[in-house]
Amino acid sequence: MTKLMNMMKMKSFSIMDNVEEKVKDDAEKFKITPTSNFNILSEYGISRLQEADITNVSIVLSISRVTACLLPMHFDWSVTKVHEAWFDCEKKVRKAVGLIKEPQVCFLDFKILDCDICFESFTCNMMKSLGCGHPYCINYWKDFIDTKINEGPDKCLALKCPHPSCTAAVDGDMIHQFASEPNRNKYDMFLLRSYVKKNKNMKWCPGPDCEFSIVFQPNDVNKKLDVACLCQYSFCWNCGEDAHSPVDCETVVESRRLLKWAYVYGYYLPENEKAKIEFFEYTQGEAVAVFERFHHYLETKLHKFLTGEALDQFEDFYLKLIEMTVTTRNYFDNLVRALENGLADVEARSYSGIKRRFSEM
Repeated sequence: MTKLMNMMKMKSFSIMDNVEEKVKDDAEKFKITPTSNFNILSEYGISRLQEADITNVSIVLSISRVTACLLPMHFDWSVTKVHEAWFDCEKKVRKAVGLIKEPQVCFLDFKILDCDICFESFTCNMMKSLGCGHPYCINYWKDFIDTKINEGPDKCLALKCPHPSCTAAVDGDMIHQFASEPNRNKYDMFLLRSYVKKNKNMKWCPGPDCEFSIVFQPNDVNKKLDVACLCQYSFCWNCGEDAHSPVDCETVVESRRLLKWAYVYGYYLPENEKAKIEFFEYTQGEAVAVFERFHHYLETKLHKFLTGEALDQFEDFYLKLIEMTVTTRNYFDNLVRALENGLADVEARSYSGIKRRFSEM
């Protein structure tokens, strides 16, 4: 318990010291500029970028678009990596991706073929192959592709020939030809989302039911990590949490961790010390309320500045933020001291006074 309290004490002082110091130091230099370091894209906008990359690969490598789509997927949607790998060793890339350079069509000489999966005979027009020489009936292809799509993107976006020893890739045309309409739409959605997921400068907005994507472009003029989406949700690009600038990500995480440690302290309080338990629950509840009030202020007020609105009010926002930072710091310090002293020497009115001061802001 002593070790826990020492850790809590050090964290409390260092966390709020960092917050207060950073806010004051940045109060003059942190200015909202019209130069944005992010763009917001709809699904249509993302699709346009994706199609442009596929077209680039198709033209530069002189291959079909359907084949060109398979290459960026294998290289995490990096056109540069595709070009470098292809011109370094085309044969190696074809083998890794599953591209057939010279399709085998010898089975077309037969009028009737046997499907190795369902063991029934079909005419050639009812059989389909990837060009690898492993034909299967159309009904099986439909079941196979629909099943893989329903299993998720990891299964269907890098789909291979059903033959155990074959690595030939199933391309998008094949999937669209045999997948059911709902699964075609699902596949297209997986493909679009993989483009964002693999791109280090793109993220889906974490806002509830939001379908926009953020393209982050760090620059020397604007180095802030907070972004504001069209859905009115603001978040930190670095950690994915609600926007918290100028408070750094580590401070936000450590503040929440401090509250969790306090819960651990409360868990080990003896059951027969009801007065301490009640007082702990009160102080813990107040700590959470103060911290969330501070966080809520950042979240609600910061969004309009990120979108370039009400810039004339920014100075007032910063002064208020400094005041709230100091108040939050004092509250955390008092909370840790109370727990360190075993909740014995702390008067409840000191907490209610801080609570009253905070509520008046």
